[in-house]
Amino acid sequence: MRIIVYFNRTPWSLKIVFLIINYYVVMTYDSKHVELLIPEEGYNRTKDEYKKYRPHLNSFYSLDFRRFVPRERKWFRVLDLGAGDGRMYDQLKVINPDEYIACDCAKELLSKHPGRIKKVVCDLEKDRPFEDESFNLLSAFFLLEHIENTQHFFTEAYRILQPEGQLLIGHFLQRRLFTWTINGEKFKIEQFPHTIEELEKKAQECWFHAGIMPLRDVCDSKTITGHLLVCEKK
Repeated sequence: MRIIVYFNRTPWSLKIVFLIINYYVVMTYDSKHVELLIPEEGYNRTKDEYKKYRPHLNSFYSLDFRRFVPRERKWFRVLDLGAGDGRMYDQLKVINPDEYIACDCAKELLSKHPGRIKKVVCDLEKDRPFEDESFNLLSAFFLLEHIENTQHFFTEAYRILQPEGQLLIGHFLQRRLFTWTINGEKFKIEQFPHTIEELEKKAQECWFHAGIMPLRDVCDSKTITGHLLVCEKK
């Protein structure tokens, strides 16, 4: 009661300062107490909401994957790593692969993939359940930021790719962890701050020929929203 009386007698200028300070204290507290989840748990939570967050990735969806594959090919196999709910499926199926396999650690999100294709649930931090030199193209979009041991990732990619095969990595520029809000609950998904230059160097250390291609905003060609890292096994 005394606090209310005191506050009512406080000049308006001090009241405003008090409210501003209180606002930032609350915001700081909330930002420090948002739950941080591992990718498997976090992306399973997003299974029904993920599509709502796709539009900001339009620069990646405009890619024409046909430019990265040979015109004449026999039994062309594609492995989509971190496929999620099939966010890159429309772009990949344009190349008409003989077989497309979707792979992700989040089983519930992967179940939302619309394709009538083979779906494999596995931890991409570990060895992949595929034979040596069994794929012609690997796709890994919005994935490497969730991989801690990138050397193991590239070594495994090299193992399962056929000679002359390619690994395409989509890397989105993100300054801070994104906060998801689903069913009133806020959470973030664990990431590792690899730069595209670091990933290129690591790919080269693992015997790939690698190069970086910037991707620009579809509405503003001056703005770079991410990069495509093209890695080829010679």
